[in-house]
This record gives sequence, C-alpha cells and structure tokens, in this order.
Amino acid sequence: MSEAAPILEITLLGAPGLAFQGAPAPALPAKGQALVYYLAASVAPAARQRLAGLLWSDQPEDEARRNLRVTLSAVQQALPGLLQAGRAEIALDPGRWRSDLGALWAGLRGADWGRRTQALSLYRGELLAGLSLRGAPLFEEWLAIERQRLAQALLEAW
Repeated sequence: MSEAAPILEITLLGAPGLAFQGAPAPALPAKGQALVYYLAASVAPAARQRLAGLLWSDQPEDEARRNLRVTLSAVQQALPGLLQAGRAEIALDPGRWRSDLGALWAGLRGADWGRRTQALSLYRGELLAGLSLRGAPLFEEWLAIERQRLAQALLEAW
C-alpha cells in the first residue's frame, strides 16, 4: 500500500503561501503561485481561456495561452498531482489541498455561534495581502472583488 501524498496547505488570508506539513512548498514563478491561489479561492474548475486572460490580460490570446501552458508545466513539476488539467478546464485535485479561506467560508456557513467565532479567528488579513501581478489587470480586478465579498461576509458574520 502506498503512502498518501501530503496535503498542500494554501494560505490565502494575509500574506499568501504554500506549504506541505509546515515546510515551504517548492518555489513557483509569480504567475504559477497566482494560478494556484486563484483555483484555491475559486474552488471550482476554471476554463483555460479564462485563466489565460486573467493572468496575461495584457497579451494577445495565443501568447497568453502559450504562457499558461508553460506555467501549468512549472506548477505540475513543482507540485506533482495537484492540478487536474483537462483540455478545457483546470482545477486543483480536491484530495490534495486545503486552505484557510475554505475553512473560513465553511465555518461562516455554520449555524452555531461557536463555529462562526472559530471561523472568524482564521482571518489574518485581507485576501492575498501584498500580492500584485504585473500585466494582469483582470486578476487585480478579480482580487479586488473577492476582497470586497469577503469583507462583506465578515461584517455580516460579526
């Protein structure tokens, strides 16, 4: 019987980060990190076309798609088995990762006050604090909207 692969811990609240059991994950290029963070925050699979446009909004579509392929390869090399990359969509393998944001959302959906209080304690700062991507205004726009959505949910939870 083979040993289960370690779970990737994805920190999205406050300064972003990737770690396996407390140890930093292998280094990724900035857009590779942004890709993983986006997929973790979104949870659902994303269309390749959307990801290319999101991360390389300042480039022609064919160049953006090529850059996405190169970035996917880098992520797959650094974090084998994390991505589920089909012809049309890309997602994170649900059994290979967890995030503080996911735990926060799950706790906020809980009906009892104790669970909500515990979830609120996970908040360590704004979503992907300090993260900025050059040449990706659509990513920056998505991030601003998600930060606002999270801020509204936290305000309602209090």
